[in-house]
Amino acid sequence: MFAPSLDHIPEIQAETLEHNYSVYFPTQMLSQIIKRVSHAAAQNDVRFYMNGVYLGIDNGQFIAVATDGHRMAVSSHDIDFSDDVGDEIQSPTAPTSISNTNAGVILPNGVFPVLHKILSGSQGQFKIDYSNRNLTFTLGSHTVISNLVDGRYPDWKRVASTVAKNTELFKVDPSELTTALKRATPLLKEGSPNNTSVCVMSFKDNALQLKSPGSNAISCKEVMDIAKEAGEPETIVDIGMNADYLLESLASLGACSEEGEAAQIALRDTTTGILISVNKNNYDIIMPVRV
Repeated sequence: MFAPSLDHIPEIQAETLEHNYSVYFPTQMLSQIIKRVSHAAAQNDVRFYMNGVYLGIDNGQFIAVATDGHRMAVSSHDIDFSDDVGDEIQSPTAPTSISNTNAGVILPNGVFPVLHKILSGSQGQFKIDYSNRNLTFTLGSHTVISNLVDGRYPDWKRVASTVAKNTELFKVDPSELTTALKRATPLLKEGSPNNTSVCVMSFKDNALQLKSPGSNAISCKEVMDIAKEAGEPETIVDIGMNADYLLESLASLGACSEEGEAAQIALRDTTTGILISVNKNNYDIIMPVRV
């Protein structure tokens, strides 16, 4: 069995760890934020700057974003700016000196399992120190130092502002939609020429129909009740979507919503991304698939 040599552990120069600012979190909140968005992060993409999660401070909010170019997950939380960080904080807390800061870094995917292991079951607060090349995570006696992905993250705010203009708004039961998708997905994949989970979602005023594309060898159909909250009456929008992406988004959003809370789906046409949300702070955007 290969035993890694200590010579292979990179040496980190002390001066690179001199932090510019720090943000404190309730321990479980930081863990939940990372879990909330990481399903949408790219994996081994040639666009290396997408192989991670963007962590930023923007207009008084702590923002976490992940995208693989086909979908995007966003989680935001108001920052409490205070120079006196107490022991029982309830939200991200940072010194008042950075209240006007707008900056962000890209945390690589490889550090997530380590952070989840340390954060699991831990209590108290967790600190992130931001430096030019590293993030230092501190919880009690545990310290994790992570390099940052060097690159410019995609303009996620431009994408978000585009789908924010979607006019057809529907309220759905996320549990019911999840159940319908789980029933349909095996048939979608088995009947697909490429073993994909692409489905056609047909939105009407009071009904959502999930059906297989016409090119599939196996035909399947699921129909569920929905409520239209805004948009043109009697409008029908048929849009191709990746059912696996939908299931992952619903599971992630469900973990940060109240039991029984409805989800909202906002769409416009067959080319603009759809927005799935449970509240204003947590939403996913999924791009349509050509069918």
